[in-house]
Amino acid sequence: MTTYYTIIKNNHIVDVNSIFLKWHKKHNMFLVCDPKDAHYIQSSDHSTLYQVPWLNLLPEGAPQFEMVQSEIIDKNRYDMIYNKLLENQVLTVEIQKMDINEDIKDDFDELIEDETPVISMANLYVKMMELENKCNELTIKNEALENYIKTLNGGE
Repeated sequence: MTTYYTIIKNNHIVDVNSIFLKWHKKHNMFLVCDPKDAHYIQSSDHSTLYQVPWLNLLPEGAPQFEMVQSEIIDKNRYDMIYNKLLENQVLTVEIQKMDINEDIKDDFDELIEDETPVISMANLYVKMMELENKCNELTIKNEALENYIKTLNGGE
């Protein structure tokens, strides 16, 4: 199943896409990959690469591109946004900023010093989105089951 993402610059959705790339240092080239391995997201017209904060850190010597925000969306929202962008509509979004309080930052620093394995932000984000999608699927299946039971009970 393909997962789609918005590309957000200055609180405006400027593109939607599902193509992620990583930098291959040995051959100095970009390779298509899963979001959990990616360094960049590519524009839908393939003309531009962007960096996203939750993707993996760039390896030494990798090219740098503009930093944008990106959020996961489903196929229906992808189609709707894509069509609006084709019509040159301006789509504004509100980005929620996460504040990291100092206690959490200190705890995180201690974990790193203890050499405890740490999951990358990209992998964490992908896992969270997978869980969210599974929850949405279960909700839909549960609603369908409830409707089926109502039908069996004569619509009560």
